[in-house]
Amino acid sequence: MREVEGIGHIVEDTVHNRNGFNYAQFLESLLRIGYVKAEATGDSSNQAFKNALDTMFHNPNIDISKRIELDPTLKLVYNPEVTATFKDNEELLCAIFSEKSTSPGDTYP
Repeated sequence: MREVEGIGHIVEDTVHNRNGFNYAQFLESLLRIGYVKAEATGDSSNQAFKNALDTMFHNPNIDISKRIELDPTLKLVYNPEVTATFKDNEELLCAIFSEKSTSPGDTYP
């Protein structure tokens, strides 16, 4: 989520699954994004958090199918052939990303 919205806080591992991302973490990250956006607006009212969440979820660009129509790069990335390729090679890609994402020394206590 840090890359998506610039959130610098660590998302708590709510069910202690290492390197996993569960539903509770997803919700927590959305709430943190809303909190940071509310704080950034400078709105000090008690509705700032609610307004930030409303703005996030009523954004017309949140629907990927609408964004694909406007962005030629997304048309190349989000299509059935690319999705099928990722799905067919999921295990290989997971192994590659896991290997490349581990820095030397991270595996030792």
